[in-house]
Amino acid sequence: MTITVVRFDGDRAVLRTEDGHEWIVPAAELPTGTIAGGVFTVHFTAAEMDDARAQRAKDILNEILGNAPQP
Repeated sequence: MTITVVRFDGDRAVLRTEDGHEWIVPAAELPTGTIAGGVFTVHFTAAEMDDARAQRAKDILNEILGNAPQP
């Protein structure tokens, strides 16, 4: 996906995707030297969850749903 830095508004940057969606992000999160008109190629991937985090997520969901804990 290609993202263009449209402009800076104070400490925030306005980014636009190739399909026209806009994101507002903290400018500090962008690489040093980023300027308006700069273009980035980004790739999103699903993060893998380790076993402990997966179990904790299941426990929380079960608590919310009122189910007994799953082993």
